[in-house]
Amino acid sequence: MGSGKSFLVQCIGGHRPIERGSLYIQGHRCILTSPRDAIKRGIGLCLERHSDMLLQENASIMSNISLSVINRVGTFGILSRKKERLLAAEYCTLLEIPHKPDERLAVLSDSDAAKVALARCMAASPLVLVLDEPNRELDPGGVQRLCALLHRLRNTCGIVVSFSKMDDLAACCDRILILHEGTVIGETRRNDLSYADMLRMIEKGGEQPE
Repeated sequence: MGSGKSFLVQCIGGHRPIERGSLYIQGHRCILTSPRDAIKRGIGLCLERHSDMLLQENASIMSNISLSVINRVGTFGILSRKKERLLAAEYCTLLEIPHKPDERLAVLSDSDAAKVALARCMAASPLVLVLDEPNRELDPGGVQRLCALLHRLRNTCGIVVSFSKMDDLAACCDRILILHEGTVIGETRRNDLSYADMLRMIEKGGEQPE
């Protein structure tokens, strides 16, 4: 609580202005004024609350996923329902969404709706995929499947994950930055520190436990 991680990912995704510091992707400085700028730069942001992703509750799963890639499922502004359905079916299988592509988002559970939000980001083939608390709605089995998915994706894009709940997700991160009140107070590699160690670092202002 109060770490500033969600604020940070919103800055990376263009939802908030970057007041201090700079953002670089592939060696190029990025100045973002909106989420649209972030998408153009190849940043895919999946927010903690899927409701903040502007998903359309009364639209179908396939319509929600294809919103980020209209050019892939249409020609000259005319949508191909076949392409749209195939794209959605691909991500329903990949993310284990137990619904048909033409079902309305409103009938999905929170965890499945969160998967649709993730699918929308992934469909755009981002250079950097940013996930804010992706394990919040997942049970232990879901977290393990998420880790397996991220492991497959790591060869196709950069991945930034923010989280506060310590579980298997921490173990699949190569590098972990510890934030407290908006400041980086520590850096470690996976499995180097336990959750208790990280809490002690926060209490001591970044000093690593002996």
